[in-house]
Amino acid sequence: MHFEAILYLALAAIFIVVGILIFRGNTDLIHNYHQKNVKDFDRYGKAMGKGVIGMGVPFLLGAIVSLCLNSDKGTIVGIVIVLSGFALSFIYILKVQKKYNGGLF
Repeated sequence: MHFEAILYLALAAIFIVVGILIFRGNTDLIHNYHQKNVKDFDRYGKAMGKGVIGMGVPFLLGAIVSLCLNSDKGTIVGIVIVLSGFALSFIYILKVQKKYNGGLF
């Protein structure tokens, strides 16, 4: 098994598990200053949870692609999937943060 696939799978598991916990209402996993102005913790938690899960999915897809193509091309395609998916999820989280908290901090 490729090292990057193992790393991608581990990161995917971490992001997805943490995202599910946040989605289910455990917003304590998000730092206090990111929640300072939040009024609707239920919707905030669900939206942030989706974003964190969304950060894990590209790692899972990157691992699958990397293993299936099993070459340098697979590694490169996996990296592109991870970086683009991670960036899109990060932008989503920034939008959620602005919507529910009024800004990042």
